[in-house]
Amino acid sequence: MRLKKIIASCKLRRVAKECKRIVVAPQGFKGTFTPVEAALAMQEGIRSCLPGAEVVLAPVADGGDGTLEVLMHAYEEELQETKVTGPFVEEGQITALWGLINDVVVIETARIFGMSVTLTRNPMLSTTYGLGELLRQTLDAGYRNYWIGLGGSCTNDGGAGFAQALGAHLLDREGRELPQGGGYLDQLHHLDMRDLDKRLLESNFTIACDVNNPLLGPTGASRLYGPQKGATPEQVEHLEKALENYAYILMGELGLNLLGVPRAGAAGGCGAGAMAFLKSSLSSGSAEVLKMIDFEHKLEGADLVLTGEGRLDAQTSFDKAPQAVADLAHQKNIPVYIIVGSAVPGVQGFDKIVEMHPGESLAQATRRAVSVL
Repeated sequence: MRLKKIIASCKLRRVAKECKRIVVAPQGFKGTFTPVEAALAMQEGIRSCLPGAEVVLAPVADGGDGTLEVLMHAYEEELQETKVTGPFVEEGQITALWGLINDVVVIETARIFGMSVTLTRNPMLSTTYGLGELLRQTLDAGYRNYWIGLGGSCTNDGGAGFAQALGAHLLDREGRELPQGGGYLDQLHHLDMRDLDKRLLESNFTIACDVNNPLLGPTGASRLYGPQKGATPEQVEHLEKALENYAYILMGELGLNLLGVPRAGAAGGCGAGAMAFLKSSLSSGSAEVLKMIDFEHKLEGADLVLTGEGRLDAQTSFDKAPQAVADLAHQKNIPVYIIVGSAVPGVQGFDKIVEMHPGESLAQATRRAVSVL
């Protein structure tokens, strides 16, 4: 028994010596851990078996839920609060959280019209109006640089709501302003842009999208994500036709062809609205987050990268943060382990996939993952 303890002790010291620097870069585990909470739990697991290792915390996100927390953690900045209209006008105002990094306003739209903001599920009526209000208030405060994460929304209005909050008029055939909600966009006949806030032209926008889906079609905002937001099959088809009408009005009056554009379908088509009314291009949320937290620099000298998420499946390879982490680490020949709540067989891209056992904590799963290095 004593000999076994000596061998085990020597093995532990050898592993700790060989694995000097571990970068911990998980996404959130939906409904269980935020990205920062996941990173801290994984750090605990590493410390329990590799006490001599240097652990670098670098929680990540993809532009959707958890993005604001990740960026504020990286820069050690405090959250700001502003009252804006929530995703449903009749439910009144909410307290929207946002951040400020140097002179850049950081917004996570999931904090304004995300699925976690309301219990109501009706993409026919949900609106992005609150984003426009937040933009207007920060413009009033003198800010002109913006980093906006799109994802996790309960909306399907193509960003029409935030455009209206910024002064754009979306009119029907009788010249009446459209009510809030994606279900009304089939009535859109004309855009009146004369009152759109002119300060937008003085502003710079980075739009970080959590998905690369187009606006329309089987993988578009309505048909792919509408059911998750509470749309019935009939409402899904209504919303699809409404966004199609919206796209053709934008094409005819602004000369902007959104058909087939990657990421235009992000956040219920809010990506399309960002292109139309903010005159911005759309970027990968994962890539933009990694850039913001200087992830490449954090990889210098790393022996191992640990990432994680709640469920590993085919969607992970489509612009999701764990895949972006793995791609960048592999460019530097650093192995990447991913710890997940569950995994679909056959997913590639990681050197080791560790599924959590029933009743096992994230810290315990992490210990199990690194103890066999």
